[in-house]
Amino acid sequence: MILRLDMEFHTDGDFAFRDIGRQLDPGRQLYKGASIDYRVKTDDEEICFNLVCTGEANACRWAARDLVESLICSISTFKAYLVGDLYRLLDEVLENLWKDGKVQHEDSLSGNYNGTSVKLLIVWEESDKK
Repeated sequence: MILRLDMEFHTDGDFAFRDIGRQLDPGRQLYKGASIDYRVKTDDEEICFNLVCTGEANACRWAARDLVESLICSISTFKAYLVGDLYRLLDEVLENLWKDGKVQHEDSLSGNYNGTSVKLLIVWEESDKK
């Protein structure tokens, strides 16, 4: 399996994620069987998370799930509607992680946060299909 999760958040200074550098530990035992490349890029009002996993399907899914759940739990904002919007955006990723077959999911926030987006791509390699 190849799982790619790209998330780009344009915060407009209205939200952040606490402990941004520690959202995922690629060496965690739960991810054994997957090769994980995880990168975080930040500047003043933009945060990008890129995760690419190859290998055993469940190990890849668990890594992506842990990343998304840690982001949901670390949202820092004083705007209640924004917490809900970010939760819905990320929760869709969680729902799509466990689908079988090729999965493509893209979603975004608009308005003041135009450009905030998530992209999930899961590709099954021939050796994964049984």
